[in-house]
Amino acid sequence: MRTTSELKCLEIILLGLLSLTAFVTACGRCGVRPSTSRSKIIGGSAATPNSWPWMAYLELGAARDRCKPSCGGTIIARQWILTAAHCLYSPQQIGCGSSRQYKPNEIKVYLGVDKLSTLRRDPAVLKMTVTKVHIHPGYNRGTHDNDIALLKLSSKVNYNSKISPICPVGPSPSDVIPEETPCAVTGWGKTNTASRLPSDVLMQVTVKYITAKTCRKISQYPAGEITDNMVCAKDTGKDSCQGDSGGPLACPYTVNGKTIWKQLGIVSFGRGCALPQYPGVYTDVNKLSRWIARTILLGP
Repeated sequence: MRTTSELKCLEIILLGLLSLTAFVTACGRCGVRPSTSRSKIIGGSAATPNSWPWMAYLELGAARDRCKPSCGGTIIARQWILTAAHCLYSPQQIGCGSSRQYKPNEIKVYLGVDKLSTLRRDPAVLKMTVTKVHIHPGYNRGTHDNDIALLKLSSKVNYNSKISPICPVGPSPSDVIPEETPCAVTGWGKTNTASRLPSDVLMQVTVKYITAKTCRKISQYPAGEITDNMVCAKDTGKDSCQGDSGGPLACPYTVNGKTIWKQLGIVSFGRGCALPQYPGVYTDVNKLSRWIARTILLGP
């Protein structure tokens, strides 16, 4: 059973019942990076180990599958991982067989990961199993609209200096940030379009947040492709890439003189990587925060 305090805190932030300052005061720590982390993010660089403690690495697929992709995700509560809905379907690629939705027992979640090459023998890494998959009922695989999902873990996560949650953005006015705010994207995706393998270490890049409305104006995406349930982010030569899907677009907020990180978006799709006419597209966590709240508070 979840505790009353956890239920209340999730309700507070996801339904926008309090400002971020009041939430942090009432509900404690989320979105806090270790003191050893760099104060600034350097674009396109390897992250300091465990400096983004909410990151989850997802391995997807059964042993028999010919293609076994990976994705990112984030811890938003002790038993819940936030990720992209499209991550939970097998690839629609030649040689991968027919596409299908992954079952809970075909999803492995790793927390506290430094290097992928050592995650199975690193004693600090937690390997978690999934008991329930919640995909947004409005998710459209063709248009990427409502590209959001929640994974319920089989047991609660014990937080420590390397593993802790991020604060999800809610509908409170205090969560609105100006366009062009520098935010961070983190993931184990490809570091260039020519690569066929993910990065062994967690990578970080700074990009600038823009609204869906602005994204439609400045990009060359076809009319209607950028919906109101999406946001974009861009910067010269910087972007998320294949393998980063499901990871966070995280933005810094100042609360009582301290920096708190909140998840504004989920890596969803794009055209190529870092093409100036095609900013990276992210699921808007703010727009879908009430679905997150209902699923966690009321769902099995």
